[in-house]
Amino acid sequence: MLGQLPGCSDLQTSSWEVVYCSAALGRDTVNVDALEASDHFGGAIVTAELLDRIVINERGAKLGRVTDVLFDNTGQSARWAVVSLGLTSARYVPLTHAYTSAEGSVVVPYDKSTVKHAPKADRDHVLTPDLEEALFRHYDLG
Repeated sequence: MLGQLPGCSDLQTSSWEVVYCSAALGRDTVNVDALEASDHFGGAIVTAELLDRIVINERGAKLGRVTDVLFDNTGQSARWAVVSLGLTSARYVPLTHAYTSAEGSVVVPYDKSTVKHAPKADRDHVLTPDLEEALFRHYDLG
């Protein structure tokens, strides 16, 4: 499945097979035209158009910018965004109920405090089962 995300030359999997395509150094390496895009990122949606988008909450407050997108183990569903909150801080934010605004921002149903206090994204953006469990508890995803 790794070779099936067009334009992502740096695909990797974590120990439990979450697939991600890093955007840290090369947005141009992702062929967004080859991926299915949608205005809603839950379910079976794949999109590289999330990369570098501003993330806001439902009240319009800016939370950060998407620096990476983590996919499910099939590589077909965007599940988590890595959101940069500043120069040295990034957090995982679920895309389950995310959508795009008319201006193109990613809108999530979480306030700034919730995102800020979520577990930090590690440098490699690898989700372990324990980290995923902590994120589910933090965001009350059941």
